[in-house]
Amino acid sequence: MQCDLASSEGVRNAIANVSERLDDSVDILVNNLGRWAGDPLLSLAESNWDMVLNTNVKAAFVASQIVGPQMRAAGWGRIINISAASAY
Repeated sequence: MQCDLASSEGVRNAIANVSERLDDSVDILVNNLGRWAGDPLLSLAESNWDMVLNTNVKAAFVASQIVGPQMRAAGWGRIINISAASAY
């Protein structure tokens, strides 16, 4: 399945698609994201910076907000966030 992780709608659609295919709620979410625009920081366009933040940070936030209530209602769930080494 492909989705646009830089788009909140893309994240919502992906989770809805997975839930529908599994005919169940999501019990485990692994936010394993990492993207860089490839440009040096001082010459990085703001639109590319927005894309990096939307993909690396906002997608994990949106996905966690979507599945969190399902996990709470089920009384169990895990959200695992993984970052690239470049985060250091």
